[in-house]
Order: sequence, then C-alpha cells, then structure tokens
Amino acid sequence: MGGTKIFFASTLVLLLFPLNSFAQNSFSNEMQKLNSGKKQKILIEQFAQQAKARDTASIMAEMDPSIIKSAGEVNIVQMLEKTVFPFFAPYIKLSNYDQMTNATLPDGRAGLWHYTYIASSEQNMLPFRIAVIDTADGPKILDIVVNECVKGRHPICK
Repeated sequence: MGGTKIFFASTLVLLLFPLNSFAQNSFSNEMQKLNSGKKQKILIEQFAQQAKARDTASIMAEMDPSIIKSAGEVNIVQMLEKTVFPFFAPYIKLSNYDQMTNATLPDGRAGLWHYTYIASSEQNMLPFRIAVIDTADGPKILDIVVNECVKGRHPICK
C-alpha cells in the first residue's frame, strides 16, 4: 500500500512539473514584457513629441533599419507627413493607458505592440498603436497606426 502512495505522489509530481515550469516561463515572459514595455514607453513619449514637432530626422533615427529598408525611406516620410504628423499636432501628453501585446517580425525578432492614446489640446483621447522592438542600439520603432481604434485593445472607442 505504501508503494502505491509513493508511485502516485511521484506520478503527480511528474504530471504537475511541466505545468509549473510553463507557469514560471509565462510569468518570466510577462515580467520581461513589462520591463521592455517601460523602456519602450520612454521611446514612445519621445516619438510623440517629435511627431508633434514634425521632426522627421529624429523619428527616422528611431526606426528599425529593416523597416526602412523594406518600406523605403521615401514612403515612410510620406506616411509621417500625411497621417502621423497631423494626428500628433494637438498632442499634449500620452495617456496612462498602455496595453501591450507581442509583435513578431517576419525574420523572427520579437517586440511589442503598444495600444494607447494621446490626450489632445481639445481634451480628446485619440487612439494609436505602435510596434517597438528592443535592439542592441536600444528600442526601435517597427510600425505605427494612428486614429484607428482596436476593439478589445483600446477600451475607449468612438
């Protein structure tokens, strides 16, 4: 009878270990995401200020080189001038709200999508999302989509 209890306890430990290991990995991943997100939030704040100031050169320096290569510098500058700069013109500050999800590049590198808002001079909350990746040179911008509310990510949608 004692052998059965030991066998059962050993089997239970073996069955639960992968779950425990998975939970620790998930917790570690979430903590890493949170730490990266805090560093990236500083970049996003700088980006918002630069976009309001229409500082193309500074923004291009914060873009991931692979994105500039694939999209083309001329196309990125046009997108900044047509959509991003007008969106950030009334920028006062970033909202405290920031939901993060994983972003993966085709080359396998991983970053984060930040779903957030700017507070405008008209006291409106304007939604945008920005993908950022951590590199050896610090966080770099992968993509930005402005004035598009994503249900389930932006809680205030109009």
